[in-house]
Amino acid sequence: MSKLYASISSDASRTEATRRGHKHISTHTRGRQLGVRVDAGLDHNGREVFEVYVTSGSGFGAADDLIGRVAIHDGYRYFFPVMPSDERRSREQARWLAEEERTA
Repeated sequence: MSKLYASISSDASRTEATRRGHKHISTHTRGRQLGVRVDAGLDHNGREVFEVYVTSGSGFGAADDLIGRVAIHDGYRYFFPVMPSDERRSREQARWLAEEERTA
């Protein structure tokens, strides 16, 4: 019996596509420059864990970056952000966002 399920719908299709997985399932929703990949799997106790990645979309740019995990802890659903390993990159991202805000 499958423990993991994925479904997708869009304005270009009349029907919803579904997939199932026993131990792992992965989805990637993307544009040309940006995307999100979610890998779902079971931990050592058989509980679902979802890892969320930001991707460069279909443009084949930089490698995917893990931004967080979604899991159940003490009966509650949580998003656990993953701290960036490169603090310089975080400062650069903050600068880009500030520039974007000024030009908007």
